[in-house]
Amino acid sequence: MPLSVMSWNVENLFPPGSFTSPSANDPVSQQEFDDKIEFLSGTISNIQPDVIALQEIGGSNENDTTGIQGLQDALQGNYPFRAVGTADNRRIKVAFLSRLELANEQGFTDFPQGPFDVVPNHEGRRPFTEMGRGALKVEVQVGPGIRVRLVVVHLKSKLLTFPTREAGIASPRVTRTFGLKQRVSHSCDEPWKR
Repeated sequence: MPLSVMSWNVENLFPPGSFTSPSANDPVSQQEFDDKIEFLSGTISNIQPDVIALQEIGGSNENDTTGIQGLQDALQGNYPFRAVGTADNRRIKVAFLSRLELANEQGFTDFPQGPFDVVPNHEGRRPFTEMGRGALKVEVQVGPGIRVRLVVVHLKSKLLTFPTREAGIASPRVTRTFGLKQRVSHSCDEPWKR
């Protein structure tokens, strides 16, 4: 059975009444939320992936799933399975919606042991030991005895203050990418969990 996976940074999918950042002047309006949900659900319905990996699912607090629930409801039962990661300090999470049952859900932020478990910080602060935002790993069964592991991550993109590679220091984004690669590679050595 073929598997189609879509990854989408939905850019601040926050529910009505919540603020997208500490510096936001106005909360998200019901109209803004409804328009975004209509656009997202229409696009997803046209593409019809089996699994959707989403970045920037927000909430009014770290446990609020109103935004992802609104999208799931708009998809009219076509994506009954959901996994939601841990919120960062802005209340933003990663998530999966799926037609297929999701198994062995695991959220993580820490680097696994290895060459990138501690990475120097260019600003002289304590070294990096974890990703800036949580990642989420799930498994889907696509056929008899065939499971696929999927990971969704939301790397920080606005790193204008970090030194360049020419300065001899890798940016936190590059570092976290290597840490994620190591985490996923380590995960592939583990036996399948039932």
